[in-house]
Amino acid sequence: MVCSNVVTFASVIELWIKEKKPREEIQIATRTQAKQCSDFCGTDNMAATSDRHAVAWKMDLLGRKEPRTVKNNLANINKLFERLN
Repeated sequence: MVCSNVVTFASVIELWIKEKKPREEIQIATRTQAKQCSDFCGTDNMAATSDRHAVAWKMDLLGRKEPRTVKNNLANINKLFERLN
């Protein structure tokens, strides 16, 4: 068995959707936030992202969005990373 070190945001989102069956608008919001995060980090590989990426993305978001929106975005992305454990 060969294991890949590549774990894409899209693959984790698809597993989350199958397991949790969230409403369509939640799926869309999560995909949008994951795309924004992966674009900022420069990779769609969740395994290649680090705490430094998260801190930098948070600082970037705080410069452009309301704190409550930033908190929600980070919480949603964090939930995806928790699915990996």
